[in-house]
Amino acid sequence: DWGSVIAQRAAVDSPEAFLSVTLLAVPFDFYKNVLEVCPTQALASSYMCFFQLPHPLPELLCINHGYIERLFQTWSPTWGERRVHAIAVRDELANLSAITSALNYYRANICLDSTLLRLFLLLLLPFLPLLRLPFVSNLIKYVPLLSHHPLHSLQLSNVERNLRCRVLQIGGVNDGCVKAELFTAASLDKDANVFMVEAAGHWLHLEQPSKVNLLILAHLRKHHARERDTNVK
Repeated sequence: DWGSVIAQRAAVDSPEAFLSVTLLAVPFDFYKNVLEVCPTQALASSYMCFFQLPHPLPELLCINHGYIERLFQTWSPTWGERRVHAIAVRDELANLSAITSALNYYRANICLDSTLLRLFLLLLLPFLPLLRLPFVSNLIKYVPLLSHHPLHSLQLSNVERNLRCRVLQIGGVNDGCVKAELFTAASLDKDANVFMVEAAGHWLHLEQPSKVNLLILAHLRKHHARERDTNVK
């Protein structure tokens, strides 16, 4: 999630510091062409629009009206422990300053300087379900909504050329936050090294830790052993 995006940026900026990068839940440069690859991702990401609304509207809804619990339900629908973790997160963020600090990550990630513009988003939210209609989905592909994202200049055509290191990408089949179609699109790159974990959603490392750990360990053994053998030669 956030860690995947940060790792991508760090690897692009300082490729000499990385032998490999493992990305969980968010594939490489997933904002690029997202509306073309999977228009309904805009609906799945609508919570980001909601978080753009002025303080304290999103904060109060998250703390007092079960919004965090609903996100967990949507993002990892088959995870039996999701409610326990959701309540723990909600309680951790129950202080208004704490939830504001968390939401400010989302606010800083989208360039909206006007309070009026943030309020305008409130009017758009009820119409996001229309993205399920084929006509609207095709139309929305041509709207450059995400041009300010910090990763927008990267090229999806070749993952390892951009990151200049070995890359492992792992997603959850049941993820309701980042759609599986985005990993499918990423897998079209022959260097993408994409794996999808069954019976897992957005928190796949908690839902299927053994499967995720085995994939990561196999990746490290394969590529780091190859790197070590190359250096010896």
